[in-house]
Amino acid sequence: MGVCDSRLGGILDSFGAFDVSTSSETPGVFTVERRIKVSVDYATAERQAPPANAVRFRLIKPKHLRKVHDQTRQRALRAPDKATRAVAPQWFQAAFGETEAYRNSAPLAYRTQRRRVVDRVEKKLCAKCGASGKVEQKTIHTDYKRCLSCGGQGVHWRRRYVPQPGTTGGYYTQDPVMCTACGASGLIPQRRTVTQTVSCPKCRGSGQIEHTHYKWVKLTILYSVRTRVRATDRLRADRRLQRFSKRVWGASEAPDRLARFASGSELQQKTRRASLILRYRAEVPIHTTVVSENARPLGRLTSIGTPAAALTVADAPFLDRRLAAKTRELKRLSAEAVLMEAQRNRLVASLCELARSGRRPDPDSFLRLFSQKQLNKTVQTISKRLRPKGGVLRRLFRRKR
Repeated sequence: MGVCDSRLGGILDSFGAFDVSTSSETPGVFTVERRIKVSVDYATAERQAPPANAVRFRLIKPKHLRKVHDQTRQRALRAPDKATRAVAPQWFQAAFGETEAYRNSAPLAYRTQRRRVVDRVEKKLCAKCGASGKVEQKTIHTDYKRCLSCGGQGVHWRRRYVPQPGTTGGYYTQDPVMCTACGASGLIPQRRTVTQTVSCPKCRGSGQIEHTHYKWVKLTILYSVRTRVRATDRLRADRRLQRFSKRVWGASEAPDRLARFASGSELQQKTRRASLILRYRAEVPIHTTVVSENARPLGRLTSIGTPAAALTVADAPFLDRRLAAKTRELKRLSAEAVLMEAQRNRLVASLCELARSGRRPDPDSFLRLFSQKQLNKTVQTISKRLRPKGGVLRRLFRRKR
């Protein structure tokens, strides 16, 4: 996709290789419904010195401040259109960029307050790590080895003789006895100390410690009445305009950009309690231009807007098909780039015709129309597609030393 300016049609008309035919379509219509909600509240600001015309209070807001707040709120509820026009008059002129605006009155009251603020920050070297940021940390690790006394079984087997009652004989048996060396676990713990270098926990590896010093200051808090308006937009546009804006700006909802190319607009408003609805309806002219060469269509151009301020989008077949096959993403074209592409198309067509016919060209005639750099680049581009004629083209246009 290439985006060109309004001079594209004149350049293509002046260039004889292209035939341009322009047709006008039905204008695209888009409607923006903006719902505005008006609210009134108190606004505060900080200052070092008290204002000249204001009432001082301590705990309860003064009557004058509350009276002005109530009067402003009642006026905003009764006439939200006047409040919106006073706060954001640009919203009535198709300005869709902002969604919130407010306006504060003059300071009506103030009160003083003591607050602790940062005075200065001092940095000192860390005494724990010696400004290195690293300390040695000792950790005790426990390893377990097999008990040599019981062989890892945890018990000893003791043999004893058990006499049989009523006879002179008996028998031998083995009884388990707990190993006292390992406590019947079969493992002997062995502790060892491991020393590791880690970041200093006091300075966190920086080597410096910041000491913050505070001070108490006396501030003046100003109170005023703030009128706030918030808006939410809803766009309903023609499918052609949605596709156009998505190709150019990457988003189908772009009312602020489409409004620049509108020829006629209509604004309607509907007032409710503490809310306002603005309906902005506009028409955008749409023109389609077909570009052809020797009765063969090359592509189509779509333009929106008036001739004084128009935006043109070219599709992929507008470029030469032999060169567009190598380019995946088409770049944005200015008027000079369009003229350069047209010259390159003529150059490619001439070189292909010479390569197929086998006639020897005149390099001087090509250099009068095209630069040596553009000629070499084009020959190198199409030489791979014209085998075995590619080597012949390179030898024909090779400069003699």
